[in-house]
Amino acid sequence: MSNIIEHFHDAGVKAVIVGGTVRDKLLGRKSKDLDLASPLSPVELKACINDQDWCNQVIDTGIDHGTVTVQYWPDPEMGPAMNIEVTQFRRDVECDGRHATVEATDSLTEDLARRDLTINAMAMDIDGNIIDPFGGQQDLEGRILRTVGDPYKRFEEDYLRIIRLCRFQACLPGDWKMEVDTATASWSLGYKVWQSTSVERIIEEFNKVFNAPDANVYRFLSSMWDLGILGKMLPELLQGPLSPERLIQNPTYHPEGSVLEHIFLAVQHAPTERNCMLNRWFALLHDVGKPQTAELSEEGGWFTFYGHDKVGADMMKQIADRLKFPKEMRKIAEVLTKWHLYVHRTPATPKNVRKLQAGVKREYLPLLEDLYTADHMGRCISEDAKIFFTPLPIPIKPILMGKHLIERGHTPGPAFSVILDKAFKYQIDTGEIDVDNLYQKGVLND
Repeated sequence: MSNIIEHFHDAGVKAVIVGGTVRDKLLGRKSKDLDLASPLSPVELKACINDQDWCNQVIDTGIDHGTVTVQYWPDPEMGPAMNIEVTQFRRDVECDGRHATVEATDSLTEDLARRDLTINAMAMDIDGNIIDPFGGQQDLEGRILRTVGDPYKRFEEDYLRIIRLCRFQACLPGDWKMEVDTATASWSLGYKVWQSTSVERIIEEFNKVFNAPDANVYRFLSSMWDLGILGKMLPELLQGPLSPERLIQNPTYHPEGSVLEHIFLAVQHAPTERNCMLNRWFALLHDVGKPQTAELSEEGGWFTFYGHDKVGADMMKQIADRLKFPKEMRKIAEVLTKWHLYVHRTPATPKNVRKLQAGVKREYLPLLEDLYTADHMGRCISEDAKIFFTPLPIPIKPILMGKHLIERGHTPGPAFSVILDKAFKYQIDTGEIDVDNLYQKGVLND
């Protein structure tokens, strides 16, 4: 990192390292990104470094805000070029809760003053000296999350900062506390987040938490629920006779208590070794149909949720549209939600395994297995359950196709679907793999 700064300085760019890179260095963590700030404008920066051997390219990624991305590539053998964001010192002129109007400044302190939290408002110069005008180092030592200046003003500049605050609390190592005024302002303004921030930016923050294996996602989701943000994202959770934190489940199977508690614990226990982010999203969504299917049990004191798997699966399109999920992610969420109960309540007979694998693509089986683990909140998977998730030697696909019926003289029409469904059901029931046997055994009538 010091070599990089030296290269910039030797080229006439008096840059400093800023933001999360400094914070992570002081915490002893590796940082994914390297962000620099400089008093030079993008035009002046380009004039200094365009002819440098180590500069592969300068990209105008945020030129309107004084930001460019420098592709740092001092050695062809180092692999792909390293992208470094360099931003001119700025100060805010006007903010509307979504966008900021900025102007250039020569003052590093003014530039740091526009950042959200004190721990993100530090810089480091070429000699390794820390520039810390707002007490970020002290807050790092005390594990305190505090806004730079007035928290109401900071959040009103960009309401997404409230989610970022909760993200840092969930993802930074150790037990972090919010400073009292910062916490009070976040709870007071939490209702503004959904109405003032794009869905894409909100989902990006969730993805950063869900993609961090060591994150305390239970704590993050609890904050999102208390702030009212999760209820706006998933209003389906509020469409029951009671709010989900009061929908108590059968204590024999769910000693953890409510639907909401179970969902949060499932997300926390979702496996992170593979598909970390996806596993947590699918765990969050898998029981979304419970509130609408809740009925008080005959014993009283807890609720039943018959059919919540199918109801939840039917909700996935509207949820995916609202949260701007990719098409494939929506399809997977729908399939996993529909089938997540099947393994719980069905013996692992060959017929039942075939049925599940006929409904769940082979490539989705690891995701369903991870959802099963999350739903069990980390408890070991039984040997019978593992049978469901082990791909069969021959994928379960219909062996009888429309072309076979046409070859036998059938005329295409509505009857085709009836015949094909009957054949596929027989195939699942028996394990038949030869289409000719469907006729020889009298399964299909000419």
